Amino acid sequence: MKKNILLICVLFIGMISAAQAGVIRDAESERTLKEISAPIFVASGLNPDQIRIVIINEDSINAFVAGGQNLFLHSGLLLDAKSVDELGGVIAHEAGHIAGGHLIRIKDSMQNASIESVIGALAGLAVGVGAGDAQAGVGVAVGSSELAKRRFLRHSRVFESSADQSALTTIENLGYSSQGMADFLERLSAQEILPETQRSAYIMTHPLSRERLDTVTSFVARSPKRNTPWPRAWNEKFLRMQAKILAFTQPQRAEQFYKGKSGNTASYAMAISAYRQGRIAEALQGIVALQKQEPQNGYLNEIEGQILFEQGKINEAISAYRIALKKEPQEALIHLALAQALLQDENNKSHLSEALSHLLQARDKGEQYTSSVQRWLAIAYGRSGQTGMAKLSLAEEALLKRRLPQAIEQANQALKLLPKDSVSARQRANDLLNLVQRIQDER
Repeated sequence: MKKNILLICVLFIGMISAAQAGVIRDAESERTLKEISAPIFVASGLNPDQIRIVIINEDSINAFVAGGQNLFLHSGLLLDAKSVDELGGVIAHEAGHIAGGHLIRIKDSMQNASIESVIGALAGLAVGVGAGDAQAGVGVAVGSSELAKRRFLRHSRVFESSADQSALTTIENLGYSSQGMADFLERLSAQEILPETQRSAYIMTHPLSRERLDTVTSFVARSPKRNTPWPRAWNEKFLRMQAKILAFTQPQRAEQFYKGKSGNTASYAMAISAYRQGRIAEALQGIVALQKQEPQNGYLNEIEGQILFEQGKINEAISAYRIALKKEPQEALIHLALAQALLQDENNKSHLSEALSHLLQARDKGEQYTSSVQRWLAIAYGRSGQTGMAKLSLAEEALLKRRLPQAIEQANQALKLLPKDSVSARQRANDLLNLVQRIQDER
């Protein structure tokens, strides 16, 4: 089936894609992944707050860690997994790579870069390695050579076995069955006999030997936890995440799959599928019906806000986003969505002040490495007459995107425009210039 890249730009946060990098951002899906992964990371000896989980809009089945503690999950893998047990096994395996130091390393300067910059660097380096020249790939766009990228991300069999053992121990210590991990690997094992070009991305980047599979299945057979299920609540949220991602990325397929099925998850998928296919009234009717059944679910108000925003009903969208935030006050992406809606009315000063507040909350609640937050902060600061702060935000956006000359230029302009008593802001500008210098020296 032809890949359906989400074209909803970073303005709309119900489910969005940074089109340059093919990254899906969705507050509800990310919350689900955090809830499932946090105990896995802790049991692996890792700090969940230091690991970024990123959904890549790719139909292929793959997962990998790279560029610092970044865990990338392809949407194809999330849709292929049969249960939270299988997804949990994949996350535990990747946690084993992080704990074991098996990271795909690009320059240290990418560790705190925006996700699109990390993915761009990975793609560029992969193409260079595939061409036999690691320097040739720098700056090459995402998607230039999928096979070269898979080879670049490929772990050794030793690392794979080590990550398997770590995952099995982690899952056992959590008290759950590792059967899902065995099932996932068994399903993929048939691809080992296929030519490289026909294998899934996961098999290409995680070479699967018979010995690896035997080790996992043998462990499960001996485990006293082999029949202990993963939390039912996790599986329900996992299935809902699957439905949402499928409905957004492949709405016709989702409609065919969920049509006639009962339950709120099916209704959710059908409403989103209708919205993605332009049947707006039907979509809103479905979302409102779900809100009556799940009155505390702020993500339903969030998606309502997204739909209304895209229909140009800005005031109604603002109301929906405000309700969503009352229910989910910690969700940075909803703060960002509300801010962007508020900024549509350039003449409303109260909206401007509120938008700036929500942008700062989005930044401080986990989106400090999202370049679009800095771009919108620059817009809000500019409209409010705080030119120095606008320049500083543009400098920070450029740094996140690794546009170093632009970052230097904007930071120097910020220092000229910021009041002398803006000690904190001036320090940020100087710190940014020092960081840029270190990055340039590293090169």
